[in-house]
Amino acid sequence: MKFRKFLTIGIAALSVAAFSFGLAACVPETDDPGKDPETPGGDTPDTPAEVTVEGGYAYYPPDQGGIGLELNLYENGTFYYNQFTMTIVYGTYSAKEATGTDEEGRTIHYEVTFDEGDDFGDETHYIVSNSEGSVYLTGMYDSMSLGTYEYTKQEEPFTEAIQTVEQFWSVNYEEDFITATFYSDDSYALDGINGAGQAGSLGTYTSETAEDGTVTYTMTDGDDSSKVYTITVVGSSITLKSGETEYTMTSINPMATVAMTLTGSNSWGASIVLTCYDDSTCNLQITMEGVMDFADATGTWSYMADEDMYVFILNGESISTETDGAGTYTLKYKINAAQFGGEEVTLTYKNEVPTVTYTFVYKNDWSYDLGTEITMTARSEEGADAHTFTGDIWGGVGTLTITLAADGTVVVVADAESVGAVDVEVTTGTWEANDDGSLALTINGNAYTAIVAE
Repeated sequence: MKFRKFLTIGIAALSVAAFSFGLAACVPETDDPGKDPETPGGDTPDTPAEVTVEGGYAYYPPDQGGIGLELNLYENGTFYYNQFTMTIVYGTYSAKEATGTDEEGRTIHYEVTFDEGDDFGDETHYIVSNSEGSVYLTGMYDSMSLGTYEYTKQEEPFTEAIQTVEQFWSVNYEEDFITATFYSDDSYALDGINGAGQAGSLGTYTSETAEDGTVTYTMTDGDDSSKVYTITVVGSSITLKSGETEYTMTSINPMATVAMTLTGSNSWGASIVLTCYDDSTCNLQITMEGVMDFADATGTWSYMADEDMYVFILNGESISTETDGAGTYTLKYKINAAQFGGEEVTLTYKNEVPTVTYTFVYKNDWSYDLGTEITMTARSEEGADAHTFTGDIWGGVGTLTITLAADGTVVVVADAESVGAVDVEVTTGTWEANDDGSLALTINGNAYTAIVAE
């Protein structure tokens, strides 16, 4: 049975840059030649007697403090995927034996195929081994960092992080404080069900999805198995039943505040609103007064400053906004409800906070491509205490990112994946804001001034 769950535990600032190949030699630097730089604390394994599909695979960007992309492939054809501890994905895959070598001369053992809709990219995924015995899973696209990587096989599968699968609140939460939380280890917590200030219910649950999409969660109390509760989800209608008593529930956290909304309409004249909350969740509601009012999608959202775009995961699909560079963002969304026939609609958001564009010319002062002048640009909100500059390098095949952090430090990262030099921190510095509105940077002892562009 195909299944898929997306779990999110908040917004984290993710850097699209940060992967450990040196620019000049295009090989990782390490004090220990037997140590795999993509596997913290792990040594390169001996040549395996047999390469198997099952096991843990990972990629750890060096600037993320040991947080990265972790994947378990299980013997029963299911997988577990952890994206920077923010999003957990479950799904299914298949593998078949393959032969030959890849472009790096490594031996191909298997071809791995993930379920349609599990977005690991269009590249063919192979399990390969090199002459030193290291095993990799190749061609893995990550929708969060928008890059394609190869994962190193680990000695042991990862222990799955216990995450929130789903959470519902009573529409009268401010009065009855009822909330139901379901976890990935098949446990649940049902608070407020016995009254405010009283012990709730803890136990295990099962979930079933009917052919019409109705989802039913059945909860059995761990201390008294005669106590059984159910939550039924039919579209946007969510009902908790405790004995003969029913409670109307919602998937929107009543404690969350609205961060932004994207709005639009469809050919029927229905209002379509994508509401984004400060806890990283979002809800897309389709409303036609007196006719319909339902949630077409729920999911998560984040803002990627270096690309100046918002990224949404809605109904398991990753989609992003386009920007006009002046604070207006556009999202193309295909309606999920069957009665709309897959109609695509346009949603827009206007950031009313004034923005400022800064620019300066950076003179490359590291060994690779020494002396090249690179035009750097950043668009920031007025009064921002941090800025992200980007510029093209190597004829447009790569990107230079200069990040000015709120603590006054500067980090420069170069990325040119297409030529084999993939995200390496090349230098650091300091910065401060000038009284005239410009920004003063010092990088490797060299002074730069970022001015406000007209």
